Amino acid sequence: GSGSKDDRLDALMAAGQSYKVMGKIEAASKAFDQLSLEAVSPDVKAEALFESGLMKRRLRQWNNGEKALKEAGETFQSPERKEEALYELAMLFFEKGTFIRASREFENVITSYPNGKFVSHAAFYLGRCTIFHKKYDKAVEQFLAHQSTYPEYSRGDLLLFYLAEAYRLQGDADRSRSTLVELVS
Repeated sequence: GSGSKDDRLDALMAAGQSYKVMGKIEAASKAFDQLSLEAVSPDVKAEALFESGLMKRRLRQWNNGEKALKEAGETFQSPERKEEALYELAMLFFEKGTFIRASREFENVITSYPNGKFVSHAAFYLGRCTIFHKKYDKAVEQFLAHQSTYPEYSRGDLLLFYLAEAYRLQGDADRSRSTLVELVS
């Protein structure tokens, strides 16, 4: 009956989560893939796709991770989970080193969810992408805007470090140095 189907789906979710916690990423990925195929509920399917996408990102299986995270974002019902899936997709492109695509996805998070949970992180990584594009003036601008927009940012020290790096790459050694002094004081 449906009880045994539900039990199986619960067991697949539990197995995926257990493997993930144990660091058995390949096994976790397979459990979440199987769950996404068998799930009937859109919420369970979306969660399985999301987890599968995260595991594939860790395994550097970029295309499969992208596909799973995109589908999760389309399947999630709640805006918060849609935002999270979009942010994790942007992070996949960042980790892959495709910074133009990552920038586009981080900008998408910022414009689609201006008051979202991940918007400050998206703005931070957008600045980092801009450094990789060698647009140092724009990166400085983005990091300074980030400081004033998100003064309570949890990774403020990292933001200062990358701001100092952008100044250095821009050729402004004095500002780079004073930003680093601010960082360590």
